[in-house]
Amino acid sequence: MSESCLVAENISLLKGEHHLLDDVSLRLRAGQITSVMGHNGAGKTLLLSVLHGLVIPSAGRIETPAGNTQKMIFQTPVLMRRGAHAHFSFASGIYDKDEIEFWFHKANLMHRYQTAARHLSSGEAQKLAVISALATSPDILFADEPTANLDADSRTEIEALLVSARDAGTSVMLITHSLAQAKRLSDHLIYMDKGAMLDHETAEAFFAGKRSKKASLFLENL
Repeated sequence: MSESCLVAENISLLKGEHHLLDDVSLRLRAGQITSVMGHNGAGKTLLLSVLHGLVIPSAGRIETPAGNTQKMIFQTPVLMRRGAHAHFSFASGIYDKDEIEFWFHKANLMHRYQTAARHLSSGEAQKLAVISALATSPDILFADEPTANLDADSRTEIEALLVSARDAGTSVMLITHSLAQAKRLSDHLIYMDKGAMLDHETAEAFFAGKRSKKASLFLENL
């Protein structure tokens, strides 16, 4: 698969006769951020769930290299009833104190090291979820609107973590409804509509106008 860390071909997901995903093919490459945009119900979260193996497609093929590792983070983090550092260790498999502190400093969370994970603010909880995933050095990180409804500081810090992961070689697939965020972070853009992938372009080409009419209408209304 050359530089690809994931190849999906002709992925479909049916509910009865209705296509929730309709013949989607794509290729993810290491060290790039691919943003996925589209209206609610377009199939964005389902696509990430299928690619990550949480949902089995009705048809199609997904191929990854041997040893490929993946993590997925959600808009609302799933946190355990334990301290923030203990949650991190459980989720990441890392128990070395110096390494844990490195990641907590990276996410500006050292002041919450001992705090119960469920008592963190929304932004702090999401940063904990992000570093718990990134500390494992995944080949692919699937991120489903990780900064939705967060304050500007938390959004900036999480974006910085995603860029750092991209620069370290992780392929990030990011669902976003923010045009500004997509422009800041994206190497590639996917636009989905009613389960179909209408566009898959470099960010430069997409924002320069190489996109479907539906994608243009979507952007006009953001």
